[in-house]
Amino acid sequence: MSRGFALALLALVFGAAGAAASPGGVWKKLHRPLHVPQLAAGADCPVSPIDRQFAFRRYGVGAGLGRGPAYPNAGSATLTVELPPTGLWAESAWSGAKVLWFVSPAYRGPVLIRGRRLDGSSWVRFGDGKVPASELRIPTGSSLVGNPGVKNVGQRYRPSYTRVRAPGCYAYQIDGATFSRVVIFRVLREQGTQPVPEDEWAKLRRPLGLPSVAPGAACPVSPIDESFDFGRYGVARGIGPGPAWPIGLAQPGSVLRFVYPPPPGSLMYGSEWSGNKVLWFVSPTTVGPVLVRGGRIDAPGEVRFDLDLDPSAELRLPASLGHPSTTRVRAAGCYAYQVDGATFSYPVVFRAELSN
Repeated sequence: MSRGFALALLALVFGAAGAAASPGGVWKKLHRPLHVPQLAAGADCPVSPIDRQFAFRRYGVGAGLGRGPAYPNAGSATLTVELPPTGLWAESAWSGAKVLWFVSPAYRGPVLIRGRRLDGSSWVRFGDGKVPASELRIPTGSSLVGNPGVKNVGQRYRPSYTRVRAPGCYAYQIDGATFSRVVIFRVLREQGTQPVPEDEWAKLRRPLGLPSVAPGAACPVSPIDESFDFGRYGVARGIGPGPAWPIGLAQPGSVLRFVYPPPPGSLMYGSEWSGNKVLWFVSPTTVGPVLVRGGRIDAPGEVRFDLDLDPSAELRLPASLGHPSTTRVRAAGCYAYQVDGATFSYPVVFRAELSN
């Protein structure tokens, strides 16, 4: 999840009003008793669904979980963490994952976030400290977006870390002046933390076998996969046959919308490649890494990935579940990904369309 979080973190510039602390009495009023449910050990985790009614893309973020107006925006309702903690968390008992919090402009007051495990006795904590904070505060005010394509109308953004000490089923309790919400999410121990050997990627680098479309013909976009239970993992529905799906392309029509050339202040400014964020989700039943490449199929052209000025020609998905990324193109048209795993290879077709 780190690349998607880095994108969000780099895109945000916090205003002075948003950084100012709200009065202590405000936070005391939001310290309501926790009303999160309890689960028996081993019970299925009833993760919260994404909010399909809210236009998250308007604000430059992916879909959020729960009913709002404050949403955790981590790409899915499943967080993967390294246990025991390593790297940044090597000296702490608490591992963690990066989560962007988003507050709708419809609510302008403070937000207090706490949480605990539902099928055990441990807590949710926040931030990057060796001993992380027991709560996360989003004060009143505003935060500005570095991308000039996103209009500031009072929405707020708060990058943070969600910290835990064990896998399991967890809940945030999100309290504002006019609401109190519970959002449930799953924590898994990260699998496959060792780098995938280069020869494994080489085996997946099969010749591209993309379909072709006559210039001016209708683009045969891939439909939403109605057979997979995406809601179980708290993600929107993906397109294509799976077991690896791109998620977040606008519907109907499986459309990647982009601005060209990349505008000043955007993360892609200075590159000849524009694009937009796409979450890739790999089914937990998939064994082995997945390689994604692509190209334009109604004219010469390429698909590239992520945020470098000269972006990569391939996207590597080393493990299952969510992988935030950016799909990069240079022109509108009909495109296809080729998705290669150890036992499968298939195309996923989408349209790229210039935003007004």
